[in-house]
Amino acid sequence: GHEFYWTLQDKFPKAKPFVEAYMKKHGEPPSQDSDGGYTGTRALLEAMNVAKTTTDVDKLIKTLKGFKMDYNKGPEEFRACDHIRTTSVVIVRGIGAKASGMNYGQVVAEIPWQETLESCENNKNDVPYGKVKLPGK
Repeated sequence: GHEFYWTLQDKFPKAKPFVEAYMKKHGEPPSQDSDGGYTGTRALLEAMNVAKTTTDVDKLIKTLKGFKMDYNKGPEEFRACDHIRTTSVVIVRGIGAKASGMNYGQVVAEIPWQETLESCENNKNDVPYGKVKLPGK
């Protein structure tokens, strides 16, 4: 699964300027890592404006807990309980010989974050994906 695939701009109009600007600068569609970097940087810059600081780390952390945003994939937030971005996962089917660079697939499904992220309670107890304990915990 992917957190972002560039054709999501067809579903989420706010992604279109990001995809177009990226393609103009780099000559290929953005990757999910590009979206993650963009989203994280933009959220941090907005949090700095809200908190009215660029250096008070505690104030920025407080501002980012539960921070709501609507950039490339509709409404999302950084959960206050564990700071995880509430983003859906998309399933991309490869397009075989038609693939070129970052244009390698077609989104066939989108899974809401509520079905892919572990609960805050399990994260708090270091119990990912149900009853499996993390090594060394």
